[in-house]
Amino acid sequence: MTIKLDLKGLQSLKKRLKALEKRDVKVGFFDDVYDDGMSVAQVAMLNNYGTSDIPERPFMEDTFMAKLNKARIKAALKDVFKAVSAKNGASLNALNKLGDTLKEIMKTTIDDYPGHNSRATIARKGFDNPLYETGKMLASVKFIIDSSKQLTP
Repeated sequence: MTIKLDLKGLQSLKKRLKALEKRDVKVGFFDDVYDDGMSVAQVAMLNNYGTSDIPERPFMEDTFMAKLNKARIKAALKDVFKAVSAKNGASLNALNKLGDTLKEIMKTTIDDYPGHNSRATIARKGFDNPLYETGKMLASVKFIIDSSKQLTP
């Protein structure tokens, strides 16, 4: 008795995984700028890491490290791997769903960020919301699927 092993399915999965490996889902602030010309990404970084005038508010880390967020991200990643193994071309849709999930988590983290502004900042802004002033940063959270990654052999 001879058993012949058909590896076409495995080769196909390997191809799909290789194609997925070339793509990165990135969430953040890409091209938006404030009226004064400062990039939204720079303002987000200053708020995230803090300065001598701005307290550190690490919302980027909180986006990815909070327990509830990790569970949502893990579920979206599972969907990506299911889509890749399903062989139906749904992996790009799953990557878009992952990107949208990450974007919504970051927006929620920014919108609900705990803490308070200083009295002077509250007086200037007219309200007490640490990561919100004009709404520009919140509205600028986006995701992209970057396919430009070069793989090393």
